[in-house]
Amino acid sequence: MVHVTRIYHSGFLVETENYFLLFDYFKGELPELFGKKIIVFVSHGHGDHYTPTIFELEQKYENVSYVFYHKVSTRRENNILPVKNHEKYEWEGLEIQTLQSTDEGCAFLIKADGKTFYHAGDLNWWHWEGEPEQFNEWQKGMYRKETDALKGNVIDCGFIVVDPRQEHNALLGIMELLKKCEITHIFPMHFDEWGGIEAIKPYLEKEELKPYYGQLELEKESIIADI
Repeated sequence: MVHVTRIYHSGFLVETENYFLLFDYFKGELPELFGKKIIVFVSHGHGDHYTPTIFELEQKYENVSYVFYHKVSTRRENNILPVKNHEKYEWEGLEIQTLQSTDEGCAFLIKADGKTFYHAGDLNWWHWEGEPEQFNEWQKGMYRKETDALKGNVIDCGFIVVDPRQEHNALLGIMELLKKCEITHIFPMHFDEWGGIEAIKPYLEKEELKPYYGQLELEKESIIADI
């Protein structure tokens, strides 16, 4: 049994049999988190992915741990796993693999209670009109190289960037990823700060995504059971 709650922007809460996995939380209302291990993931230090207030969870709950990209300054050592790019870790009963972001930090591929979850952080094909061709070509090559590590994976829940500021380039990242691995439930993210769900709906209605409509999860709060 897995429950996924969309919090805000790139923040998601995944509840499995034994864990609450909280990703890139910086804003929004959290449900109660009693009775299971709480693992908080921080992909990088940008203000729309991280807030030091996550440490306040320890004032209310027991058994809270943190997985931080190693360059995020926390001034703490207890109950924190610092992670680097292109590494694999076994920690707190989880299998964790990291990919390098095309912006800052890392992405996470996690196995917990027999399920597989992918959270992209800011790993995306960031093609921007007006940027030098060399920059956009680097983004293309880097994103393709990093996502090659996911080839052949069957991912139960994938949290993937769809940023409306990229306009007609907004689907480059998600489409490249969907060519390489099977994702049962697809959660677009990284849009609440730039217009919300309404801002990305025009892109999600494009022809190339139609084969995946049954996998897209677009509600403000989504609950998935029995996966």
